[in-house]
Amino acid sequence: MGEDFRAFTWILTLLLLNLALGFNLVETKHLLILSDLLNLNNKQMEVQILADFKAHIKKDPKGALSNWNNNDSDPCAWNGIICDSSSHVTTISLPEQQLVGTVSDKLGTLPQLQRIDLSGNAFTGDFPTTLRNCKTLNFIKLSRNKFFGTLGQDLGSPLPNLLILELNKNYFSGQLPTNLPKGLRVLDLAVNKFSGEVPSAIGGLTGLRVLSLFSNMLTGNVPTSLSNLVLLDRLDLADNQLTGDLSLDLGVFTRLRILSFAGNKLTGRLQPSVSECKLVERVDFSNNLLTGPIPVELGVLQKMRYLSLCRNNLTGSVPASLSNCSSLTQLLLCDNELSGEIPEGLSTCSDLTSLDLSQNTLTGEIPPQLSSLANLDTLNLGGNLLQGSIPRELGDLAALSQLRFERNQLSGDIPESLSNCSKLTVLDLAGNNFSGPFPSGISKLTELESLTVTDNNMTGALPDSIGELSNLKVLNLSGNALEGPLPESLSNLTRVESIDLSDNRIDGKIPPELGNLSTLKYLDLSRNKLEGNIPTELGNLIQLLTLDFSSNELEGTIPPSLASISTLKNLNLSSNKLEGIIPSTGSFANLTELSFLDNPKLCGPVVQRECYPEGSGECSGLHCRWAKVLLIVGLCSFFVLFLVFMLVCCFFSSWGWCSKKRKSGGPDA
Repeated sequence: MGEDFRAFTWILTLLLLNLALGFNLVETKHLLILSDLLNLNNKQMEVQILADFKAHIKKDPKGALSNWNNNDSDPCAWNGIICDSSSHVTTISLPEQQLVGTVSDKLGTLPQLQRIDLSGNAFTGDFPTTLRNCKTLNFIKLSRNKFFGTLGQDLGSPLPNLLILELNKNYFSGQLPTNLPKGLRVLDLAVNKFSGEVPSAIGGLTGLRVLSLFSNMLTGNVPTSLSNLVLLDRLDLADNQLTGDLSLDLGVFTRLRILSFAGNKLTGRLQPSVSECKLVERVDFSNNLLTGPIPVELGVLQKMRYLSLCRNNLTGSVPASLSNCSSLTQLLLCDNELSGEIPEGLSTCSDLTSLDLSQNTLTGEIPPQLSSLANLDTLNLGGNLLQGSIPRELGDLAALSQLRFERNQLSGDIPESLSNCSKLTVLDLAGNNFSGPFPSGISKLTELESLTVTDNNMTGALPDSIGELSNLKVLNLSGNALEGPLPESLSNLTRVESIDLSDNRIDGKIPPELGNLSTLKYLDLSRNKLEGNIPTELGNLIQLLTLDFSSNELEGTIPPSLASISTLKNLNLSSNKLEGIIPSTGSFANLTELSFLDNPKLCGPVVQRECYPEGSGECSGLHCRWAKVLLIVGLCSFFVLFLVFMLVCCFFSSWGWCSKKRKSGGPDA
């Protein structure tokens, strides 16, 4: 570095003398030679700086720096390096290379550095202070790393030319800088640990196109000064702890495409002025404390593709005007206090893929017109007050993946037409008044992963075809009036993790084939009419966590194989007719008496009843003590009765002898 500086000083001195004295002290060819020498020295200097950067890299699994050779005289051909026409390094671009290390303190001495992109690596340490020396920098992208610490309050003075600052998905903390470069176009500090209030000074960055501060710990009100940022394309302050009414005038953001304040604690009403954001594509105010009605003015947003107002306290009806939002793909209004009927006009939103109106107080019937939404993937109307039957036309929704109507007041049968929804993965009809037999056509839904029809009035037997649901993971049909035996085809559900058929009228024996369900974690057959023995094969359920066979008519002994299920945490065999010794090893070692209540013939330490070999004539526990008491009482009673009998006999014998004596005319007669 000293030689470079001396060479530069020498050339500069000669040039100044040449100009000052007015004659050619140095010929042009000599100046060119000296200029080349200076450029060579500059290249060598930049090679040394980049070599030091490489030395701070601990891991380079992709070999991104493999051609960074310290002996090279020109770094411009190195991976990730871009130079200008004078061969000065202007750009370092090494995104998504899985580099591990820290940023060299010398990096900021690159005289012409304009852009640095180290995103998607594993750099650690504070924000590189060396970059504050690069006044030529206009682009900094360090997102998706492991940087930490604070940014300080002043980034504007050291980096006056900065246009892009992307530091998202790191571990930065402290307050946001109050002095930022005035020409900033992109400020992305999302997914960090920044705290405190949003500085009102950000409102002075009038050229800002992107303001992304989501997923931090910011508090306080949204500063009204943000209304000055009329060029914003994206405004995202979601997932913070912002409070107060949203007094910000949203109508000024006429260029906005993304607007999100989701996951805060904002109160008040949603402003109708948001309808002035004619270019907006995504509006998300979910997970706040907003009240009042949904503005009907939202219906003018022709480009809006995503609207989420879930989990607020919104009231009133679902605006019919939303049917005018022809670009809408996702309409999410769940978990509010909306009332009234579902607008039939929503069926005109032909691009709709997700419609979630769940957890409200909507009434009326399900509009059959919804069947025209050919692209619909998710239809969630659960947790309302809907009545009537499921429209059979919904079977036309060929793209449907999730259908959720749980906890309503729907009735009638489950239409067989639903079997045409061949892409269905989730079907939840729990907590309604559905009746009739279980539809056999459901077996055609081979993509189904979760089937829940709990707490209805379903009757009849489970069809054997249920075993054709090869992708099923959750089967919950509890709380119905299903009867008949368990189909052996249940053993074909090789991916099932949970089976709940409790609170029905199922009878017969437990199929031993259920032991083949190696992925099963939860099995509940309680409160039925099952009989026979517990199959030993159930010991093969190596992932089982919960087993409930309570309140049936099972008999025989408890298979010791159940104790070998090391994962078993919850077992309930109470209220059956089981007998014999309760295993005490393996997973049974931690069980209590509650698992075996109301099985009077079971014995073992856990139920405090002693066990004796069969045929020994002995008894055990409390029953044994009562038997001994009864035996003693019986023997005593027999002895007393025997004495009474003997006394009576003696009495009558004596009385008879005396009578004979009188009749024979003895001396005392």
